[in-house]
Amino acid sequence: MPTEPPPRRRRLAAAAAALAAAVMLATSCADDSGRGAVFTSRTKPIEVEAGDRFSIAVPDNASFGDNWKVLRPGPKSPIVRSVEADYKADDDSDPTAVGGGGTLYFVFEAEAPGRTEIVLRNCFRGVCDKEAAHRDDKQYVVTDTYRVTVR
Repeated sequence: MPTEPPPRRRRLAAAAAALAAAVMLATSCADDSGRGAVFTSRTKPIEVEAGDRFSIAVPDNASFGDNWKVLRPGPKSPIVRSVEADYKADDDSDPTAVGGGGTLYFVFEAEAPGRTEIVLRNCFRGVCDKEAAHRDDKQYVVTDTYRVTVR
């Protein structure tokens, strides 16, 4: 007949198993994309530490006409620096699918403590680039402002 381990040993084994599971979960959820913390809401302030990398994610479908750009901060901002834009298709099985949308991640570095704003603009189907944009075209321009505090 098998004997059961003493209660203390069972508790230690359970604690060790829980710790191993937590480490595996933390490792699998770690951000290996280089995007840092991802923010999606323009209504909630973004708070990060100096030296942190973070991203703002927006829905994007270039084949449909989306054309997102960073308007602010400029390249000489002492608080936040724009690093790159990184697109991820919704359909991982075929990221080149025509008409398929995805998410565009604007990646930033928090350079120094302070407060600033990040302004993103979507000029749907290039309406911002038209020299003689029609008054009705304004409905196709989306400007999102994100308040950022770097501690």
